[in-house]
Amino acid sequence: MNPEEPSHIREQKSYEPLIKLIIEILEILCWVHECQVIHRDIKPQNLMRRKKDGKMILIDFGVIKRVDQALNNSKLTVIVSGE
Repeated sequence: MNPEEPSHIREQKSYEPLIKLIIEILEILCWVHECQVIHRDIKPQNLMRRKKDGKMILIDFGVIKRVDQALNNSKLTVIVSGE
């Protein structure tokens, strides 16, 4: 970081790695949901970075639920994403 930059620019740059990480995770979740699956166990331990290309991946699909099964469950909380 350049100490001569205005503080709001330095602060914005400090958030860039976090924003990139969040975008990577959201892209994974979009793909999983497009596959009609609810993961149900998303936590840091289930997010890994693949060695060969550095891409973030989601693991441990042991407690997944298909969306069509979840819709029949009366206790399901529905999350709507705006596009």
